[in-house]
Amino acid sequence: MVAAGTAAQLKSQVGQRSVTATLVDNSESGRAVDVLRQAGLEPAYDPSRKTITSPVTASAQLTTVVRALDDASIEVAELALGEPTLDDVYLALAHSTATAA
Repeated sequence: MVAAGTAAQLKSQVGQRSVTATLVDNSESGRAVDVLRQAGLEPAYDPSRKTITSPVTASAQLTTVVRALDDASIEVAELALGEPTLDDVYLALAHSTATAA
């Protein structure tokens, strides 16, 4: 056995929630990243997926993303709140076990 706990407990050990936004107009990505930084977030743009992802500590920060982008008149095509998957937990635990060996 490598780890024990509920799924939620294990997930919280390997990562945190994130908000991912896909914009209607991809040319707004640079401005969107700047707006989210000004709102106190740490966004990252993924050009291959054309998404902006920012880690959040609570689901309530989803409203921060929506408000910041709306105030800047940046339209969002898709918005998702995600958390680490059990696959992420497995990979993190397998990596740390292999590194320790």
